[in-house]
Amino acid sequence: RETFFRVSLKQDSVGWWLRKCCWSKNLDYRYAETAHGENEEIQALLEIRLSPQVYVKSTVHYEERYLGKGDYYSAAVQNGAGVQVRLPNLVRGQSVHFNIVSSKRPWGVLPVEKIDQPIHDAFLDRGQFRKSEQFGTLTNKPADKASEDFTYPLMPHEDEDLIWETWVPLDKDATYLELQIWYPSNLIHPGEEDRGYLFQIELGTRGDTDSDGLTAVELEVKALSRTGTLTLEVAESRPL
Repeated sequence: RETFFRVSLKQDSVGWWLRKCCWSKNLDYRYAETAHGENEEIQALLEIRLSPQVYVKSTVHYEERYLGKGDYYSAAVQNGAGVQVRLPNLVRGQSVHFNIVSSKRPWGVLPVEKIDQPIHDAFLDRGQFRKSEQFGTLTNKPADKASEDFTYPLMPHEDEDLIWETWVPLDKDATYLELQIWYPSNLIHPGEEDRGYLFQIELGTRGDTDSDGLTAVELEVKALSRTGTLTLEVAESRPL
């Protein structure tokens, strides 16, 4: 069983909040005991509770490679990624804004750099809502356009979280998928930095999940303008 002390030293957003909250014994980090400090503490906890979850899984196609002496082998080549973004039920009837890019780390050791491949359109065009229990379940094949799927548009029941599921094309050398997500200001105040939630997911065919959008800092997606963000309009409920 973890003690409060050990949990409070963790550097994820929950651990950082515990270090700063009103019952923390660390006076150097604790929120100010003022109305402003109390508001900051509540706002920070709300941001943690409402953080999206992101699941990303690479898709591949196979190419024949020549080994020599008449022998060939099939090599898996990355061609895109399935993406699921789990959003809280509170965003129903609201607009959620996204920026999304792919990035790579040349030679596996050099600094991460953005890949100039447009994937914004695919993020919306190939996406649709899924039930919350489908989070973490993606196929190994590229998704068709959502408008060609007979289940489109499908909204989960009103008391459920929402899964936005889509597929984006990627360069074979892409290492990460990066997302920046903003909720409407009446739900989460954007603050001076207007950073929203930031995610950097390492790409792979086994899939990877990140549920903490408040710890990533130096990402390529942050360099994009807020002006050209994607807007996902979330309906109140499923159509009749």
